[in-house]
Amino acid sequence: MSIDDYYTRLMGLYDELDRLKPLHACACGKCTCDVASRFAADREEEKLHQFLIGINDELYATVRSNLLSTSPFPDLDCVYQACLQEEKSRGIARDRADKEEIHAFALQTARPKARFTRPDKSKLYCSVCDIFVSRDVKFHENEFPYKTVFTFQVPAYSSSPPDSNVGIDVDCLEDLESALVDDHVAPAIGTDIVLNPTSPHVPPALLSPPDFADDLGRGLRDKRPSVLLHDFVTHTVQSSSPSECSSFSTSSSGGYSKLEVFRGGFNLLSGPLPHDIYNATALREISLPSNHLMGPIDNSIVHLSNLTILELSYNELISGELPQDIGKLSNMEKLLLENNNLSGSLPPSIMSCTNLIVLNLRDNFLEGDISALNFSKLQRLRTLDFGYNNFSGNLPETLYSCKSLAAIRFAGNKLEGQILPQILALQSLSFLSLSANRLTNITGAIRILNVCKSLKFLFLSMNFIGETMPDDDTIVALDGFKSLEVLGLRNCHLTGEVPPWLAKLRKLEYLDVSVNQLTGPVPGWLWSLPGLFYIDLSHNQLSGEFPQELSKLPALTSEHAAAQVDRTYLELPIFTQPTNATFLMYKRLSSIPPSIILSNNSLSGRIPVEIGQLQFLHVLDLSYNNFSGHIPDQISKLTNLEKLNLSSNHLSGEIPTSLGSLHFLSSFSVSNNHLEGPIPPGTQLQSFPASAYMGNPELCGRPLPNNCEPITGNFQHQNVEEEAYQLETPLFYLTVGFGYSAGFWLVCSTLLFDISWRDAYFRFMNDVKDKVYVMIAFSAARLQRRPSN
Repeated sequence: MSIDDYYTRLMGLYDELDRLKPLHACACGKCTCDVASRFAADREEEKLHQFLIGINDELYATVRSNLLSTSPFPDLDCVYQACLQEEKSRGIARDRADKEEIHAFALQTARPKARFTRPDKSKLYCSVCDIFVSRDVKFHENEFPYKTVFTFQVPAYSSSPPDSNVGIDVDCLEDLESALVDDHVAPAIGTDIVLNPTSPHVPPALLSPPDFADDLGRGLRDKRPSVLLHDFVTHTVQSSSPSECSSFSTSSSGGYSKLEVFRGGFNLLSGPLPHDIYNATALREISLPSNHLMGPIDNSIVHLSNLTILELSYNELISGELPQDIGKLSNMEKLLLENNNLSGSLPPSIMSCTNLIVLNLRDNFLEGDISALNFSKLQRLRTLDFGYNNFSGNLPETLYSCKSLAAIRFAGNKLEGQILPQILALQSLSFLSLSANRLTNITGAIRILNVCKSLKFLFLSMNFIGETMPDDDTIVALDGFKSLEVLGLRNCHLTGEVPPWLAKLRKLEYLDVSVNQLTGPVPGWLWSLPGLFYIDLSHNQLSGEFPQELSKLPALTSEHAAAQVDRTYLELPIFTQPTNATFLMYKRLSSIPPSIILSNNSLSGRIPVEIGQLQFLHVLDLSYNNFSGHIPDQISKLTNLEKLNLSSNHLSGEIPTSLGSLHFLSSFSVSNNHLEGPIPPGTQLQSFPASAYMGNPELCGRPLPNNCEPITGNFQHQNVEEEAYQLETPLFYLTVGFGYSAGFWLVCSTLLFDISWRDAYFRFMNDVKDKVYVMIAFSAARLQRRPSN
């Protein structure tokens, strides 16, 4: 099993755990201790350790040690990327053409081929259900004394040979699955009927465990009814007696007529929904996400009057219109049909599903005037996602009567008009995404929405085209946007400057005002926002230098501040699109990599050395500016850096060798600068493609085609001597000059202020003069007599 498969499977288990046993949270809204984020942090740390436990000790011991020694601990996404990079570098992952086998929703009536050689296989026969039990069909007998619930699991994938699980501890995943089944599953998954053990209708065989329980082996005993684990197809059958237990595919009504929960998500199921499912009138839940189902949803689904959950999301092949009589499903609480090919307009009857709590139709081809729908009956509605369809019209005013609404997404439609003050009636609203529509009047929108005290996530990108960014500091009250953590105003082509009222958003963590026409400098007061960890001001017309104050951002320099980032799960996932990347979906704000993105502006000057203080930064993009000077060596202190882009500037000098110590760096570019010298050899900087260094004619070394000229020892020694001489010469003259000046003024000041020293000095000088005169005269006389002799 590869790291990618292991991570996907592990996250599937934890997603299921979060769904079955959500984290505790304050319901009154008055709690200030923030205990929910603590629970979420503990859950994330548990995931991190569980992931590290499951990887192979021999292959990933070094990576694991490095990660555990990092302070603070990296998040799970960072650990996953590090292990994935290690796997690629070692060539651990192997391409396998495994043939996927899709099992039907029926039990085998004959003994399957055993996976392991075990003694006395006959004891695996179940005398209650009159079937044989194998490891592929798990039989949970310990539930029988309490309920008449029979749960069977059929693996949706063919078992891989032992040597295919390279680098992954499969037993670890099995233990986690067992823990999920044993500890986190409510006992009433399949039925709400609890039998009295003394009832005459309960067969005696159900009141005691079978005599073969000890021989079932690991995974086959001490289990309660299983729920959906990502790789399994699970169906739970309620029956009044064991003899009625039959397969789903049978034509008799004894089996599926009492089916209550039908789950088969995250498999390779294809074709239309089975028509017989519409006869299972006891069904309360149909959950088949992430498969390859196709065809329309038949109007016969309205016969399932007990249905509370219908989840067919991420099938992409489900098409056609929604059933016109879908409103007859009056007990429906969750309708999840996102990422399919549904078309047509919404049937008005859907507003008769008065018990709806979650309505998600995102990423389809639905159309029609959304303002014509009457949402006033949906008083229990909490989450509404109509994003990325073709709806038109204005924002429906009847929506504002749904007092329970906490999350709304209408992004990616054709809505027009303005945001009205009536939206303030939604006092629980914490998530609002209206991006990519045709809204107008950004000043009015900011003036209204800043009063929403519960609003945490606000996305208004790709609206208000060509308007001016409101810069009036009074437009936002002193306590305006008091809960706002995310603000997105991307690609609105707004003019003006970065507004000063942003400094009032004390809880702001994510700011994206990229792809506009903002001018002026990058404001240094951004560092005063204690939680701000993501700044995207790219594709504007900003000028000036990189403000040194940004190097003091608390969330990127302080471990305590970095730990305060919101780690709770979002009401709806958010989507970002980094440069040259596809859309990325995040379910938690803390999963977004801390970033400073200032690319495509007109910034100039040097990159400040103080930038090395941003030790929790993951992405630094300063490309397409006018920065000059050397690349600061202090960038090597950004030990968590994953992406560094300094391309298309005017940087000079050599690439610092210390950048090779950035072990998490997965994207790097210094192209189109004036760099020179060799690319630091023996580091991962040579593992990046040649395009990362193009446009620097003086650069050499791998991966560039031009090799560096060899340096001989004598030449190198000569360079060292010349550098030492150049360094010592100015120091010598400086020392001599200082000594001469000091001595001169010392002598002069002594003779000037001390008479006895002055008299002695002049007498000494007269004596010296006389002696010199006598010596010269005597020498001259001798020279004159020498020729005559």
